[in-house]
Amino acid sequence: MNYIDYLLKLDANAEAKPNLAPYIAVATDVESLIAMIDAHFMNGAMPEVLKQGIRDTLATSTDPTRRARLALYLALTSAHYQIQN
Repeated sequence: MNYIDYLLKLDANAEAKPNLAPYIAVATDVESLIAMIDAHFMNGAMPEVLKQGIRDTLATSTDPTRRARLALYLALTSAHYQIQN
């Protein structure tokens, strides 16, 4: 979990970092963001309980970068992702 948190918070000057741009680009639409993460990391098998948890959390922010990071963090640190991968 700490490594996922570290990766999602790397600054722009880091040598290697994940490309969050596609997730940030759709983050104003929560359902599209969840669908993208579900397709990319969970092969379409994200359980509804995790989707709802992400929806509830993203309701606390309107900033696309923060939303993308939160959604990715919640998905990638969930037991559902850990078991599948």
